[in-house]
Formats: sequence, C-alpha cells, structure tokens
Amino acid sequence: MACLVEHEQMIKREHPSHLYANKHRELFPQWFLEYVNKLKSSNSPTYSEELYNLAFGPIRAKLFSGCHVNGVKFLGTARDEKLCTQNSGVHVPGGNKN
Repeated sequence: MACLVEHEQMIKREHPSHLYANKHRELFPQWFLEYVNKLKSSNSPTYSEELYNLAFGPIRAKLFSGCHVNGVKFLGTARDEKLCTQNSGVHVPGGNKN
C-alpha cells in the first residue's frame, strides 16, 4: 500500500532512527484517516468505500456461541472447546412431534 510507505518515509525524516518504528505505528491510524478523507473530498479515483471503512479501524461486534434463525438452531465451534462432547453445526428439529 503506497500510503503506508509514504507515511513511514515521512516519520523516518521527522524522528531519530531508533524511534521511527514506534512513531509510525502510533501515528499511522490518524494519518491514514485524514489521508482517506482527503481522497474522498477531492473525488480521487483511488478512493473507495472499502478504503474509507478500513480507515475507521476495527469494528466492535458482539460474539455469540449460537443463534436461532427461522426455527433452525446454529451452534458455533468455539462453544465445543469448553465441552467434552462436540455439538456444533446445524440443528434442525424433525417434523414428528412424538
């Protein structure tokens, strides 16, 4: 990614050699967000929605061990790691209620 190299070179010019790597890691996220916003505002052909979403960093999401969708039970494999038996996958109840 060209912008990553661009930022790293800028940091190398501004900071002593033994500090630039830490400064690069520390300052890149905010610099990258500003860089992408400039691309967007100038209607640059290198701008994309994926790049814009990436600039905002990781998405916070809740994790669940399973879920129910339209009467079908889905269980994740992470749930099985804590158990002696395996029961992950898809559970579909049978049509017979006996």
